Amino acid sequence: MFRDDQVLNGSFLQSSLPARSDRNVADYAARINPGGRGSFALTVNSLQQFDWSAWRSLRATAESLTSLVGHGAVGGTDCHAIASAYGEAPTRIHRDTADVVTYVVTGFKRFHLWSRETFRPDEAASFAQVNLDEPTLASAPPAEHVLEGGPGSVFFWPSSYWHCAESDWSNTLTLHLAFYDSTDVWRSIIREMQRIGESRFGTSRYAQDETAQRIASEQALELLISPGPADAVRQKLELRSIARTTASNFSVVPPVIPGRVRGSDVVQATEPSRCLVTTARDGHRFLVANGHVARVDGYLDAAAIADYVDRLRSPQLIEDVPRDLGLACDSAAEVRAISTILYQFGAIERV
Repeated sequence: MFRDDQVLNGSFLQSSLPARSDRNVADYAARINPGGRGSFALTVNSLQQFDWSAWRSLRATAESLTSLVGHGAVGGTDCHAIASAYGEAPTRIHRDTADVVTYVVTGFKRFHLWSRETFRPDEAASFAQVNLDEPTLASAPPAEHVLEGGPGSVFFWPSSYWHCAESDWSNTLTLHLAFYDSTDVWRSIIREMQRIGESRFGTSRYAQDETAQRIASEQALELLISPGPADAVRQKLELRSIARTTASNFSVVPPVIPGRVRGSDVVQATEPSRCLVTTARDGHRFLVANGHVARVDGYLDAAAIADYVDRLRSPQLIEDVPRDLGLACDSAAEVRAISTILYQFGAIERV
């Protein structure tokens, strides 16, 4: 969060966050910025993680947009909300690592856009946001494109464009769907190398001289590409890829819903097509839905689960499912277990 163009000290953040008593952006702004005497900008990252209904709505919007280009974002999709009141955005001129679609909910926004070559033309491509402290809008060359609008306006710019937001000091709320153009697969592999290295050699090895660090790194890499660890890493990456597919490419999804499904519950699928079963390299079976993964060894086979999910297009009484699927009576516990996983993963709901 920014207050008067400065990042807010973490010790003051809690009192500056939205509260239940804030009915809208105007209430929130009046509470944290009484009299409108200063500027503020609050960014909420991965907005979709806080509510399953919002998640489904944002996913439907993202799917509609990605269908126009025929594929999802390599680096994943995310949604950010920004509540603000300022003249020039405190982030100044910067370039993201995502193609961005912005929707103005309330207030006013103007975006100044420059092509990549305008600033730092010789800089290598970066997978991190790049900010320019200077120039400010006042001293920058004229923008190549200027987009502006109020409530209901939608803007788009690709990740290659430098941009800077401007407003008229009105209380403004915007939603930003970001389609990231870089993947973090290498980061995952590096984290796995570090985990293997630390567990095998101890963290103290990395605190020694460069030769010791190099030897430890090479040994960790050798372990990583050996059959056992390499298969484990491939399995993790494969499952994560499948999970993100079931989440329509969103990298952050709502957490598991607490609770269990009982035999007396009537349930219905929210999105049957989001559920699938896959077999990993080591023979284990996994149920994947809405970005969440559960191992389901010993439960119903893949065909029975797929049949059950298909039937959930209409409401189903859990205790009737084994008979309807032609399963043995002792499968009731397995049906409840699978139903609980589907419920916790947001794939079915009680009706």
